Order: sequence, then C-alpha cells, then structure tokens
Amino acid sequence: DEVGRCSYLFSDALILGKYTMKNAIIIVLLVVVVGYLVIKFVDKDILDISNSSSQNEQETLVKTDVASSLASDKTYKIDEKESMLTLVEMGVVGGINAKIPMKDGEVIASEGKTTTDDIKLDVANLMTNSAQNLESAVGLSTQIYPEGVLKVKSLSFDQASSSAEYASYILTADITLKGTTNEVKFKSTLDNSGEKLIISGRSNIDWSLWGIDFEKSFALDITIVAGK
Repeated sequence: DEVGRCSYLFSDALILGKYTMKNAIIIVLLVVVVGYLVIKFVDKDILDISNSSSQNEQETLVKTDVASSLASDKTYKIDEKESMLTLVEMGVVGGINAKIPMKDGEVIASEGKTTTDDIKLDVANLMTNSAQNLESAVGLSTQIYPEGVLKVKSLSFDQASSSAEYASYILTADITLKGTTNEVKFKSTLDNSGEKLIISGRSNIDWSLWGIDFEKSFALDITIVAGK
C-alpha cells in the first residue's frame, strides 16, 4: 500500500509539474509579447515627440528669422540701382530678359508685417538684352505707359516649402502695368543678415490680365534691396 501511495504521489507530481511547466512557458510568452508591444508603442511615442519637437524647432528657427526682420517699427529705403522687376524668358538658355527699375519707395516693417508704399516702376527706362524693339520684345507699351506701380501687401512664411536650413515666403503684391492693376504672388526668400534687406522671388503670372499677349513665355522675378 505504501508503495502504491508513493507511486500515486509521484504520478501526481509529474502531472502537476507538466502543468506548472506549461503555465510557466505561457507566462514567459505573454511577458515577451507584452514587452514587445510596450517597447513598440513607447518607441513610437518617443519618435512622435522627437518629430514634433524637431518640427517646432524648425518652425521656431525660420519664424525667428522673420521676427528678427520685423522686430521693431522701421522703414527701409529701397536701393534704386538694385531693386527691379525682371521679365525672364522661360525654357531658353540666354533668352530675353527685361529689367524694370524701381524708384522712390520704402519697405515698411510694422506690427509684425512687411509691406511697401507705392513703389514706382520706371517702365520708360526698361532695359533688355534683346535686339528687338522694346514694344515687340516685351509688349509693355513703354511710351504710352511710362510708369507702373508695385505695392507689397504682405510677406508671409511658407511652412510647406521651408526647412530648418531654408526659409521660404510668399510675397503678395499689387502690380500696375499698362494702367491695369492685378495681384501677384511670388515664391520668395528673405535675407536680413547683412547690411541690406534683400527680398527676391519669382512668379509665373498670366500676362493676359494686363492685356499683354507675349509670343514667348515669360516669368516675372522680383528683387527688392533696401538699406537699413
């Protein structure tokens, strides 16, 4: 009987041991799975926080550049020798370009905004590298409309086109040519690091809005250089 009881106890111990071992394996597997999920979600949260922080730092970096340009109410007298609108023939190396000088204007930094007063466009003194007659080259009717007007209405940060190393802006201006005024948006850059404030940009505009029908395709570049 004692031998029988011992054999039963030994058998029960083996069965209990099997269940215990099985449970232990299940527990270990559960711990591994839970640990993996925790690490995965923690890493994702850390990555999201890191990306968000990086984006915020990037936005702060480029917006600080704007703020430094507009920190105080100030006006900048434009440099008439360097400020101009330039018509650039597209898709042709060494194609036609025509420069319209700017004169008698100021860039105004006030209340966090960048605007200008009415800057005169000296169409009568347009300069071109074309040997053609100015009228046929750029169609601006320089004798009938010797002057135009540029008025910058805003310069806003373009986050979608910017990076930590490169800040892009949208310059919005009203341009009057041939007696007609239309709004133009330029994809632009701003440089306020040196002795001068420099705003430059380009727009692929619809010249027909001014009643101009070019035989060629021209983009419009803007360069505003102002002393500090």
